[in-house]
Amino acid sequence: HEAMPVCFDAAGLDWMEGWMSQSKPVMKRDSYVWMLAGDMGEDNSTPMTMTQAEANGTWIESGPHLMLFPKDPESLDSWPDDPFKGEPYVMFKGTDYAHVMIPLPGYYAYSPADKAPKGFGGAAGAAGAPPP
Repeated sequence: HEAMPVCFDAAGLDWMEGWMSQSKPVMKRDSYVWMLAGDMGEDNSTPMTMTQAEANGTWIESGPHLMLFPKDPESLDSWPDDPFKGEPYVMFKGTDYAHVMIPLPGYYAYSPADKAPKGFGGAAGAAGAPPP
């Protein structure tokens, strides 16, 4: 779990180009994106915070997930943003980078056991964790 491979289409590339240049993504339509190997951790509320020591919000290191990158991030303002409920939630809510995170089996494998929703595992090697 030392890389963050991501797959996306042309609309997802528009979002990624905005993210990488730290500018507002300009998209023609929404895009579904997937990270089937998970990620290495991010602050759920503060974009571009990639270390837990710098996190001001809720730190989440996730397993496999889908994402919905919306053309209009304000359309997500009424969605929940708690990553530990076991349901889709918004990451970076209220920013130009707001997007929906959709947990897949194994999503909570890298979360502390006390944070993972009941029945979803938590901590590497626990129920729902991807194989080593």
